[in-house]
Amino acid sequence: GVGVCPVLPVGYAALPGTADPASDNYGNYQYSDGSVMVWVPRFYYRIGSPASPLYGAYGANAIDIVGDSAFGSEADANSAGYALHRAFFDGGPQLGFFVDKYQCSNNGGIASSIRYGAPLSTAAAHNPISALAGAPANSYAGTIVAAKTRGAAFHPCSQFIYGALALLSMAHGQASASATWCAWYDATGVSNFPKGCNNNAMRDSNDASVMYVSEIGRAHV
Repeated sequence: GVGVCPVLPVGYAALPGTADPASDNYGNYQYSDGSVMVWVPRFYYRIGSPASPLYGAYGANAIDIVGDSAFGSEADANSAGYALHRAFFDGGPQLGFFVDKYQCSNNGGIASSIRYGAPLSTAAAHNPISALAGAPANSYAGTIVAAKTRGAAFHPCSQFIYGALALLSMAHGQASASATWCAWYDATGVSNFPKGCNNNAMRDSNDASVMYVSEIGRAHV
């Protein structure tokens, strides 16, 4: 689900390891404001196909994902039971999309994707987006304005982009045989998916070893 961008837009630069599949920076690029973003190349997918090599293990939940080069056209992909994901349409089919690697933080008035940054929020007392350039409103609608502090082309992730990332995460777990290349791999298949802060107590509801620390009250230097 990650790859090398074939035509790098203005303002982006490759990082050490961007073209190395074994690197943590594979498919990673840095924008001019310092944001680290990941390139997700266009892909086709099918779910629950009896022709899938994973069908025996996952049945109707079996996910197959192939790159754009696997078919000569979208019609060819459709005839083989695959669909082009909706995340790759923006006024027509696109080669892929960039997505932030980290949650946005206030980088001198810009909403930037920077590692270890204090996540922005719409709460006035908690790293509010209103502190960004242009003082976006502390509301969900304000996040649209907040995203554009990085540039006019930037926007909050669409539901389609999040859907594509979730699909890739599940497919990655199904295609893995160990945790070597898949940090959330679970051989039992019970929790073979990414973990997060989702139990309202700074933990993950499926994995007690995953812990979080509240950003509220921490000192910032």
